[in-house]
Amino acid sequence: AQHPPSQAERYPTGHHRGGGLANLVAQMEEIDLFQVVYTDFTELVYANGQWKAILMPIIGHTSDGKGCTTSAGTRSALLTF
Repeated sequence: AQHPPSQAERYPTGHHRGGGLANLVAQMEEIDLFQVVYTDFTELVYANGQWKAILMPIIGHTSDGKGCTTSAGTRSALLTF
């Protein structure tokens, strides 16, 4: 009897399709500041839903990740590096 395709077979990830090329960062010999960054957007709701804060970390692969700012925008983000 033939079995239906597994979820991995139906929805292959980039890793499966790209083989060894899937992780481009691992292939880099040197990584300069801003060449590779990681980011996320997190919304924190507080005061019974009346207030919210949006966290937008931008972490450079080679940075120490210790910068912080209270306002949004490119200038503020660059100051944290």
